[in-house]
Amino acid sequence: MNSVERIIKIHRVLLKGRADSIAMNEVWAEIFEIPKGVPHREDWIIEAVVAFRAELDQTGKQLASLNVPADLTSSVFTRLRDAANPAAFNQNWQNFRGSVSAPECALALSWSAWVLQRFGEDEIAQEQFATIVAHLAELEQLLQATEMPPALHAFVQRQVDDIRAALRMYPIQGIKALKKAVDTATGAFAAPDEAVVDGYEQAGPEAKSVFKKAFEVLKQAAEATGHAEKLKNTVEAIYGSAAPHIKAIGQSVIGMISGS
Repeated sequence: MNSVERIIKIHRVLLKGRADSIAMNEVWAEIFEIPKGVPHREDWIIEAVVAFRAELDQTGKQLASLNVPADLTSSVFTRLRDAANPAAFNQNWQNFRGSVSAPECALALSWSAWVLQRFGEDEIAQEQFATIVAHLAELEQLLQATEMPPALHAFVQRQVDDIRAALRMYPIQGIKALKKAVDTATGAFAAPDEAVVDGYEQAGPEAKSVFKKAFEVLKQAAEATGHAEKLKNTVEAIYGSAAPHIKAIGQSVIGMISGS
């Protein structure tokens, strides 16, 4: 799937029937499946539409690099950017419905997808994606229920937040958001702050099992993005010559990466 094919999916959901009076922030919350009542909901909606606008801009640049005349496609991208503007969140759907549902929009998107068909990106299998989501939810429950040293808790929470955010971005940005999150988490596990190492050494068995669960989720995400070998090599290279103060946590991580 290429970037335009993702945009087409979002555009089709955008065109589903809804009341004209619905505010645009709620329209985008529906499209990106951001439920009511979740913490930081408005931030998540803004994050999603900003990412969507960035994809529109990047796709337009990619088409331009292939010498596609801007007047053939720019109109649809402009209309979608206008509808996905956080400054327009208080406006109603009726103000944008006509412009984004015009037949030329779907036609321009379909043609753009054909132009970019050779730039397909890797996708995550649905079952694999669901497994990561389920294990991440289990990790969050364990994190909330387990007493942990503050630095270790914050470390795991940061990995949870980053991977969860990348999964939210998957329908918009594709696999690249998760690849970035995996690379960031790989660096965090491979070279933890001294406070995290101290927290790990002080932690009891339950807290250490939460840490292990976090690394298991990272392994699953790395496998889904094709970065499993990179994760393994990075961790082993760093811990293989690690300073004494991180040997304990290093042995644990190496054990998990090798499946022992």
